[in-house]
Amino acid sequence: MKTNSLILLLVISSFGSIAQTKVVTFTPLLNSDKEIVITNAEFSSIVGRALVFKDLDSGSRKAIDVTTVHPEVLVKLKINRDEAIAKQKSIEVEKKQVSEFYAQQGAYAASRARLEAIAAEERALKRRELDVQETVAKVQQLKIEEDRRQREERQRAAAAAANAAKQP
Repeated sequence: MKTNSLILLLVISSFGSIAQTKVVTFTPLLNSDKEIVITNAEFSSIVGRALVFKDLDSGSRKAIDVTTVHPEVLVKLKINRDEAIAKQKSIEVEKKQVSEFYAQQGAYAASRARLEAIAAEERALKRRELDVQETVAKVQQLKIEEDRRQREERQRAAAAAANAAKQP
């Protein structure tokens, strides 16, 4: 559980600034070709190499890559393009690590389920083996009792024949 929390914390922290304390607006927001992207934009956050802006006219949000926004926008936001790109690579590495972790957890869970199924099968086989042993013991006991009964019957028959032979 601590590992899951740690990974979640790493992923959340790698997304950069979620809450912006200083409101920065652009009227208009330009791309690197000096074309208008949003006429009235408010900077919301940076996630890796994506700059998120709120269109103040429509209320919608738009993500723009640091490489396509006008360089003056980055200066005004005090964002280093290369650092943002590096941060994105770091996020991708962390996402891959998280994915691998969950894949390993899934494989572990599947392996554990297989082992539990095998153990249940072994317990069932052991119960059947004990049932067979119990049945064999009962059959042996019945055979011993039958042999004893036949021996007693032969002894009675022999005694009756001896008594009959003594009588004139």
